[in-house]
Amino acid sequence: MKKILSILSLALIGGVMHAQVIFSSDLSSWSDGNPTDFMGTKTNFAAADIIEVDSGSQYGSSNVRLVNATSGHKRFSTQPLSVENEQSYEIKFWAKGQGDIRTGLFDDHTPIGSDGGFVPYNSYITVNTSTLTEYTQVITSTNTSDIAEFVFSIRNTVAPTHIEIDSVSISLVEVTPPTPVGIYDIQYTTDPSGDSPLKDQVVMTGGIVTAKRNDGRFWIQNGTGPWRGIYVYYQPTTPVELGDSVTFTATVLEYFNLTELNYINNFEVVSSGNFFMANVVSTAEANSEAYEGCLVRVNNATCTTGLNSYNEWIVNDGSGNVKVDDFLYMYTPTVGTAYNVTGIVDYSFEEFKILPRTANDVSVAVVSVEETDAPTVSIYPIPAQETLNIEFAAGTVHEIIITDANGKQIERFNANGIARVNVADYAPGVYFVNVNGHVTRFVKQ
Repeated sequence: MKKILSILSLALIGGVMHAQVIFSSDLSSWSDGNPTDFMGTKTNFAAADIIEVDSGSQYGSSNVRLVNATSGHKRFSTQPLSVENEQSYEIKFWAKGQGDIRTGLFDDHTPIGSDGGFVPYNSYITVNTSTLTEYTQVITSTNTSDIAEFVFSIRNTVAPTHIEIDSVSISLVEVTPPTPVGIYDIQYTTDPSGDSPLKDQVVMTGGIVTAKRNDGRFWIQNGTGPWRGIYVYYQPTTPVELGDSVTFTATVLEYFNLTELNYINNFEVVSSGNFFMANVVSTAEANSEAYEGCLVRVNNATCTTGLNSYNEWIVNDGSGNVKVDDFLYMYTPTVGTAYNVTGIVDYSFEEFKILPRTANDVSVAVVSVEETDAPTVSIYPIPAQETLNIEFAAGTVHEIIITDANGKQIERFNANGIARVNVADYAPGVYFVNVNGHVTRFVKQ
């Protein structure tokens, strides 16, 4: 699940190695009532709320008092500085008074959503002391820029001292990379809100691409089962393809209760053409937090409500309703018809929805009274050269889908009892036979 403001700090992820100082100020240089090292373009304090204090400084002759008694934050930023993409910076400062303070960075990256070119802020520090105390936070740039500004974000200050800052130092640092985690570790939660236990943390992870949007953003999955899929809010320079295995570092965000991975670094396509498969689930399971971000398939689910004004429709296999949305592919259903639907489980506008990807993801279910949830299927010979036999109980009609190792559909048909498939023209390799959502592997020689 996701929120726009979050931590990109790596301070708690690993060790920090100090490097050169790129900015320092003891807040002692003022001109026309303003500290000359600060008052960058991202500062939005009123002039009257930025006050020079010429006593009690830790270093130099002055410090700055910032007044903002409201719960909405205000920014106090440096003059423009140069930053590099994926470089981490340690911000050290002394502060006293009462209020909340955190650090941030405007690095002029192309805005993501409503972030305005700001890197996600660090967590607030609650200051409640009459003695100047040293604090440290680390933040990482997502862009190379000569007009970057480091930011102090202030809220909830209390008179008479409010928040006073003295002696600021910003240094280049190297941060130990985060420990790799699986998607399950990111998604699994017992929190009623559905928020990830790693919310706002930087993680190293990866998976197989199972779906992608027209704008290049995509979903990945680690194996099958609940809690193993997630949305990646990132547009690679070279678009990914289904079956690509990718790795990267990212920040775990909650955006209107959708867990996503954002602020991607170190992105790499490790391999392509990897096999993946949908989770065969009930419609009730598809309508749940456990399968958010996962590729699922619901079988023999009857359309109970046709298209609404948002091109959404509802299916139910007897376990409960789930919506099907047209975000990736538009399909017009017939009320009362049973469908097999494959797609990504998304969460938007406080609802879980299945997003079919292509026309191959929606088909009319062919059922009979003899059909069982897990048909007994015999597939032979393996390896196959000319003909592949797919055999199951006579009198039972099943949908059969054959895909290659990349997930590309090769055959799709209905059969009763036994099907003999001519595979003579198949390229040698691994293939998969999907009988009503139950998958068996075979090899073509």
